[in-house]
Amino acid sequence: MNIKTMRRPIVLAVCLPLLLLAEVSPDTPLGIALVREASAIVGVPAIGSVVPALPAGCVAEAKGGTEYQRCGSVYYRAAFQGNNLVYAVVPQP
Repeated sequence: MNIKTMRRPIVLAVCLPLLLLAEVSPDTPLGIALVREASAIVGVPAIGSVVPALPAGCVAEAKGGTEYQRCGSVYYRAAFQGNNLVYAVVPQP
């Protein structure tokens, strides 16, 4: 067995699992993305965390002249990061 015949099984053993985990995407240079974007938040976000959008079902509440968004037991306050509107997790007012 020479080096050329040994290389083929090694390449298949390494590349095949990666291709099975890959996501085909026209936005990536090779058309394949090996890392997928996370889109779920599990649990309660930490105070000070910043999110680009509020979860569904939030209710606006005004306390002390400041408007908050209450989503379950978590309170958010609107803020800007550059030109982007974001929401920061704040302690319960």
